[in-house]
Amino acid sequence: MNAERLIRDAVELRLAAIASHACYTRRPETQKALLKGYRANYKQALNKGTIQTFYSGSQLLGVLFSGPSRLEQTGQRLTKLTLDFRLGSPEALKWTKKALKEARARSPKSEINLMLMAPYRALIPSVSKNDMHVENLILVGDTKVSLASLRKKYGKLEQSDFSINPIRSERQIRDSLSILKREFERNPQFGWFVADPRYINKERKMLRLEAKRRRPNYFVMESGGKTLGYFGVEFNPKNAVWGKVGGYTFCFSEAIQGKGLLKYAYSVLLKRLEELGADTYIGGTSQPSVLKLSRLMKRKPFAYIIRNGPGYFPSSYFSRFE
Repeated sequence: MNAERLIRDAVELRLAAIASHACYTRRPETQKALLKGYRANYKQALNKGTIQTFYSGSQLLGVLFSGPSRLEQTGQRLTKLTLDFRLGSPEALKWTKKALKEARARSPKSEINLMLMAPYRALIPSVSKNDMHVENLILVGDTKVSLASLRKKYGKLEQSDFSINPIRSERQIRDSLSILKREFERNPQFGWFVADPRYINKERKMLRLEAKRRRPNYFVMESGGKTLGYFGVEFNPKNAVWGKVGGYTFCFSEAIQGKGLLKYAYSVLLKRLEELGADTYIGGTSQPSVLKLSRLMKRKPFAYIIRNGPGYFPSSYFSRFE
């Protein structure tokens, strides 16, 4: 099998999955970026992992690359699976279920990471059967549509219990990270890696850079000089898949959770993303409050993050919010 042909065939399968998302507009940069990533995945799988393919004549119906990698957030070693199959083909789905089972059997004790595209959701029962679980759901939304949906439902969102200030001081950063660590130690099901010192250090560096901006994109909620939470956005004007896209972060102290602050924070951040020119925004979550609000804001599933082990949630958990 010609390697470059396999890679290009695999990329076409992935492009078909991406193109099914309502927020995606086809752009040449997407294919270029995918080819680069898939060449790297192929090389890792060829040298230190496995490559499984299913062709029917000259048509690729399914492919699975398995190779060593590291978790982006902490640098932890893991086995990365890259999986694609031809949508609408029962035989492709059947083969992929078998390939996933075989890949898991080869690395029964390995930390597994798989980004399963949302159109491949028919594989989720097989994920559970093979000692893996859905860790969180990546959602993509249209910035203007989400902001309009919030305003239609809740009107002009305001709050007077706390002051909202741009992040500026080392004290604000220290207090924000203290809240982040405490809340995710208390609720590891919503992000088991967040309390890891390596992740905290990355967040600290990012917040320090934000604090130096003329107009920071991160804010703290304060009352009586005490930090009770923080939230903010990132903006990438040249994302290969989404073009002008935003991301977001929220973390509130337990003392102010359940007070309707999430929709207010979203309204602030969506307005900021709109000002920055972000057409879409993307983020992963397993928190029920975020998932519920995401349905109102018309965000659509893009992918599932899969890990090994039984996990915190039943296999049906995320389907309730789609």
